[in-house]
Amino acid sequence: MSRATEAIRAAVIADYATGMSSLEAARKHDVAPSSAGRWIRQAGIARSLSESKKNACKVDGCLAKHCARGYCNAHYKREIARADIERRSPPIHIEDVEWMAETGETWFLAAERLGVKENTLLRHLERAGRYDLVRKLQRREVAA
Repeated sequence: MSRATEAIRAAVIADYATGMSSLEAARKHDVAPSSAGRWIRQAGIARSLSESKKNACKVDGCLAKHCARGYCNAHYKREIARADIERRSPPIHIEDVEWMAETGETWFLAAERLGVKENTLLRHLERAGRYDLVRKLQRREVAA
């Protein structure tokens, strides 16, 4: 191993010993996280799983450092996105839209009954591949 590599290895181990995570130390010294982890294990100073789990993400199997509400950055963003999707629009059941199309509802009234905007209803039906329902509801709108 070259002297430069030895110096980087010593710096990674020193940073880890002062409380920095192995991933942070690897990024700071621009080395692969697997190499940093291997050097730390070889040095015999690896923290126990319970000690490293203390500040880890609350998702099972994720040992990344938590940043908000117990989640790491990636899981926190995913949780926020999931909450936004659930908050944005109620579920649209295709059976309800089929019934509305058969009973002569207009596009506007169908969207209003479902509690969504017309564009949201259109997007949902297009994703489901139900262009026939889109045409039926839009024809009624033109005729009315």
